Amino acid sequence: MIILKAVITSVLSMILLFFLTKLTGDKQISQMSMFDYIAGITIGSSAAEMAIGGEVFIPATVVTFLYGVAAFLISYICNKSLKARHFLNGEPVILYQNGIFYKKNMAKVRMDMGEFLTQCRTNGNFSLRDISCVIMESNGKVSFLKKLADKNGQLAVNVMVDGNILKENLACIGKTEWWLLNELDKKRIRVHDVMLATVENGALYVYPFSEKEEKNNLFE
Repeated sequence: MIILKAVITSVLSMILLFFLTKLTGDKQISQMSMFDYIAGITIGSSAAEMAIGGEVFIPATVVTFLYGVAAFLISYICNKSLKARHFLNGEPVILYQNGIFYKKNMAKVRMDMGEFLTQCRTNGNFSLRDISCVIMESNGKVSFLKKLADKNGQLAVNVMVDGNILKENLACIGKTEWWLLNELDKKRIRVHDVMLATVENGALYVYPFSEKEEKNNLFE
């Protein structure tokens, strides 16, 4: 009976974890936000308590379910609000650009020069002369813009995300909101249809979205 009970509670915990994973979305560890990481640890610990069974089965089930729902709600809020996404998931931070290190940004992400150079080497960059820009992404990974990959060594600047106009980014590249709206009008694209818009070497590139679900699975 004890073995049968353990089998049943283990199966139930695995089923609950499966549906919670489907609810919150599949993410690799490197893509997790801080809350995803905390929720993942707690859910895993609670699921282990569920598998053991006994008096802790019901409380552990409730805790697992609540954390799963909380993770889903946080993900939903971040998807709907750009400000919430920046607050909860963080923002990319420029560490190095055009020969200049941003010391405060490096301190912000707690990266010293030794770790910076290690990141450079492990990503195949053995000379800073070959690098135009280094960015710490919100998921903790470091991205490199190589001069060889872009002769001008310029970043693609996001000027719209999820239909929101990023006025500060426009100002940084000497563009105005009027210019952006005029360019969108030329392309016959409405503001609220824009998923992402970037400016590269002075040109605007717009990536709209569709509400339709793509059902053709080309990768099976």
